[in-house]
Amino acid sequence: CPSRRLGDVYRGPPLPAGADAIVVREATQPVSREGLDAVQIRFAAPRHHHVRRRAADLEAGATIVEAGRRLHAGALGLLASQGVDRLAVRRAARVRILATGDELIPLGTPLKPGQRYDSNGPMLLAMCAEVGARAAVVPTEGDDLEALTSAVAHAIADSDVLITTGGVSVGDHDHTRAAFEAAGATLEFWKIAINPGKPLVFGRTKTGGFVVGLPGNPVSAFATFHAFVRPLLRALEGDAAPYPPVLRAKLAGPTKHRPGRLELARVRVHAGRAVLHPHPGSGALRSPGRADGPAVPPAHAGARDARPRLARSRRDVCPRTPQL
Repeated sequence: CPSRRLGDVYRGPPLPAGADAIVVREATQPVSREGLDAVQIRFAAPRHHHVRRRAADLEAGATIVEAGRRLHAGALGLLASQGVDRLAVRRAARVRILATGDELIPLGTPLKPGQRYDSNGPMLLAMCAEVGARAAVVPTEGDDLEALTSAVAHAIADSDVLITTGGVSVGDHDHTRAAFEAAGATLEFWKIAINPGKPLVFGRTKTGGFVVGLPGNPVSAFATFHAFVRPLLRALEGDAAPYPPVLRAKLAGPTKHRPGRLELARVRVHAGRAVLHPHPGSGALRSPGRADGPAVPPAHAGARDARPRLARSRRDVCPRTPQL
């Protein structure tokens, strides 16, 4: 029984003078002795019991949040605990998404023979939102160079990054590269040693923006967005670590791919092993829709010796993109 009552101590205030430990209220009970109200403590509290030392969480002058870090809920809570109510941040990247092809029609329109719905637009819009970009899908364009050039020019003027799908290969109706150049963009490269997604176009605009021509096949567009566009958008938004970490996993079975090309295989993870998706075609949307993540076998690996790198999620494929 203490000689005097120090009173309740709530979370946060300094330790009362004369005290060197805290005992939770549930471990005490009030007693009356010799006409005085007192508190009985059920155990001998060790020194500094339930006491948080000053600067145990943050020392004076310590960095609260590193520059270039994405501000998730925990970071915002930490900043608020230190009284920070204003921050200098990078604005979200403005993205425009343009699908090309005479056969494409928007959702909600009855299909006619030879037509298909634009799945790339909604898919890329959702992936841009995951990165934090402010994206919008512009009306699709057919396989006409003049009309496509006009649409590209308008989208470039209204965005930091223009993403197109389709028209990047070598067919007679593939006009995306020519439309980029006609709209004033300087192309940095075309075609990459990757599968799926070889016919990819990347360029810069006169206003400091970027144009990226993704393949029209849905799986190719999905894979190349994660490999090239997602790190680009993260870097534009000031992310100091735009490339996510990569894990290693063992394939549950053999894989076949052309040696010398980077393979982005879709896998499901089961019992610590990566199981290849049974629908590897570049038009099979079931593979990215149901896969847990992409596997990246070494470019030199044969059919049975590949031990791929496995990204943490299907949003985190990270081959290097061009330096900004």
